[in-house]
Amino acid sequence: PRRTLQGHTQVVEGFRFFPLGDRALTWSRDRTAIIWDTASGLRLHTLQHSWPVECARVFPGGDHVVTCTNHGRCAVWSAATGEELSGFQSMWVRDIEVFPSGDRLFT
Repeated sequence: PRRTLQGHTQVVEGFRFFPLGDRALTWSRDRTAIIWDTASGLRLHTLQHSWPVECARVFPGGDHVVTCTNHGRCAVWSAATGEELSGFQSMWVRDIEVFPSGDRLFT
C-alpha cells in the first residue's frame, strides 16, 4: 500500500529504510529528522536539531541513526527511543556514511 508521510514542514532532503524495512528515516531543511513506522505511516520519533539536517544514515543493525546539520553538528541517536546518545562537531558536512561494522563514521 502507498503511504504519505506527513510531518516535515520544509523540503525533505533524504530518505533511508532501516535494514528490516519496518522503519524509515527522513531528514529535512525544517531542522528535524523523523523515524517512521513503514506499516502504519506513523511518526515514531522526531529528532530535533538547531540547524537544517544535511544528511543522515541508519546504522547497519538498525539500532541507531546518525544525522548531520549543514553547520557540521553530527549526532548519534537511539532508533528505539529517539534519544541523542552522542555528538560531535565537524567541518561543513555534505554526507556521512556508517562503516559496515557500525563502529566508525565517515563524513
